[in-house]
Amino acid sequence: MNKFKIPVIISLAFSFFVLAGCNTEEDKRIVSDDLDNNITKISKTSQVDQSLSNDAKEFVLNKDNVTGVRGVNTATRLFIAVEIAQLEQFNEQDIGKEIKKELQKKYSNKKVEVSSDQKLFFELDELEKQVQNNNIKREKLTKKFDELEKLLNDEA
Repeated sequence: MNKFKIPVIISLAFSFFVLAGCNTEEDKRIVSDDLDNNITKISKTSQVDQSLSNDAKEFVLNKDNVTGVRGVNTATRLFIAVEIAQLEQFNEQDIGKEIKKELQKKYSNKKVEVSSDQKLFFELDELEKQVQNNNIKREKLTKKFDELEKLLNDEA
């Protein structure tokens, strides 16, 4: 009886790993080659044009104290999350406000939200992946923006 258990267990484990490996979804975003800066760009082939958020991310990443940026936009709104350099963590909120002010000037026809909160950074990272892979529709994206904005206001 024991001789038969081992091959069955091995074949079941092998099947599990093969099936689990086939289920991963590829992240198709363009990642910066610069090791000091963490930025991803969303392709323009997604359902909602993300050229505005890509432009804003490039603008924000040119700041000396910003090490990472994530962002997504709708037709009327832009949401950016930034990672601040370790030594600048004490000024994190001031840096976020300064960036928001500059982006509001640059994109005066959009409602701009900027956060330096890590949780929002990760939420936007996931949202970027969904937009890039066309796994989210405009209505759902707008709803997700409302949730992120509520989360941002709760943090404040």
